[in-house]
This record gives sequence, structure tokens and C-alpha cells, in this order.
Amino acid sequence: MKHQKPYKTIDQPGEAEFRDRNSKFIGLACGANSEKEVDEILDERKSAHPKSRHIVFAFRIGPGGEIYRASDDGEPSGSSGLPVFNQIKSAELDNVLVTVVRYFGGTKLGIPGLINAYGEAARLAIENATTRWVKPVDEFLVQANYAHMGKLMDVLKDLPGLEITASDFTDGVELNIEIEKELTDETLQRILCEMAEVPYDPHRKIEIDGLEINEVGGEG
Repeated sequence: MKHQKPYKTIDQPGEAEFRDRNSKFIGLACGANSEKEVDEILDERKSAHPKSRHIVFAFRIGPGGEIYRASDDGEPSGSSGLPVFNQIKSAELDNVLVTVVRYFGGTKLGIPGLINAYGEAARLAIENATTRWVKPVDEFLVQANYAHMGKLMDVLKDLPGLEITASDFTDGVELNIEIEKELTDETLQRILCEMAEVPYDPHRKIEIDGLEINEVGGEG
């Protein structure tokens, strides 16, 4: 399910180190858009830290964080994964994975010490990351004959909130575009009005021979 509202996520990963009684906790906060991506990042962390005692993690993915998980990875239940997850929630982030690698220093920290250490490593990693707001988009396939190509490209490049993500000119004009969801209806109508060379009218019914715009993966 796609996000229907803007959400905050991590753009550039952040890393941080926290120490307590010779135990070292290395936090990494990064963006993750699927459980498959989470698994790939976890595999990378395990390869990068083969001698670590634990690799605790938490993630939240999807609108409202509908897909989430917190793992203690062998630490006492509730002492590590949950504190990491709570830092994600506190920062109000979506589509995010935070891992904390622990190198044991020889002294047990107890439940309160673990909660503090894992939470601090996660908090510092998130603090060191770069965040950004993501505006949900609708995806469309634009198909046109060659006669429309020049004008169509001029129209599309001047519209705010619209991005051409792929193009193919092998057999006519075929463009994949993304439009910020909140601007979709107005933008589609502006394309048609400008292609028809008529003043913008949100209610005007316009059809142009040789030009079709269809939503990708939508209901129309």
C-alpha cells in the first residue's frame, strides 16, 4: 500500500557509537522501503561485523508504520529491540531501519543498562542521519504520436510537481511520469488544456487524437 500523505524518512544514513562499561554499541539508521530491503541491509551488517555479539534492529514501513518489527537478537526480551523502535517512533519516521551492533565488553549491563545503551545508540544514529519529507505521487503512462512530441515535452517540463521518470521514442512517444498526489487532478487537466491550446478550465472535457494518459497500477 502506498503512502497517501507526506511522510518523513531518512535520506542519507547516520551512524553513531555509544560505549558503556567497555561494551561498544554501533548504531546505523537508514531508509528501507520493503522487508526485502531490510533483509539485505541486515545481511550487510552481519558481514561487516562478524565478531559482534548481537545485531539488534527495528524497522517501520508503510503508511502509518503498518509493517514493523523489533528484534532483540538474543538480548533479554524487551531490553534492546523495543528501545530502538521507540526511537524511530519518537523521531516520527517511516520507511526506516535502525540497527545496533553490540561488541560485548565483558561486563553485564543489566536490563536498565541495555535499554539505555541501545536506545542511545539508536537515537544518536538517527540524529546523525539526514531526513527528508516524501510527497506521495501518482504514476502515469503518457503515449503520443510523434506529431505531439515537441509540444508535449515543453508542456511537461514546465509543470510543477511533475517528473518524467522514463522515456521511449522507438514507436511514438512513451513517457512514464510521476505527479505529486495532491496536484494530480489539476496537472492532468493542465496538460490537456495546454496541448489543446485552450485556457485552463478544471471542468472542461478534452480529448486529443494521438494522446493518451493512463494511470499505472491505478483504477483509472
